[in-house]
Amino acid sequence: MKFDYNQLNIVGRDRSSTEFIQKSLIGMLERLRDKVKVDGQEFKNVVTIADQVWSGADKELFINNLKAVALERVQVINALITDLRKYINADLDQFSNLQKNAQRVVSTKR
Repeated sequence: MKFDYNQLNIVGRDRSSTEFIQKSLIGMLERLRDKVKVDGQEFKNVVTIADQVWSGADKELFINNLKAVALERVQVINALITDLRKYINADLDQFSNLQKNAQRVVSTKR
């Protein structure tokens, strides 16, 4: 799962609105991560059901594979959260600097 930051085309870059979008996206990812992580209740429910209806090596292989995928997904989600924080904050700072420079150019031309 790879996030294409060029698709996150934030128009206008109002800081408070953009930070709201960032907070919302990160919140959604954190809730998804909590559902996927191996110590989360949803994951434990799947393992409990597998234990109740399944036995043997196949069940153990299923649970081990499920854990591996869950750990991998948690890492991917954490990376997305980190990147969203970094990208959006950098974008806001760059846009703010662009506005300041444009204002400086306009002010000196008068």
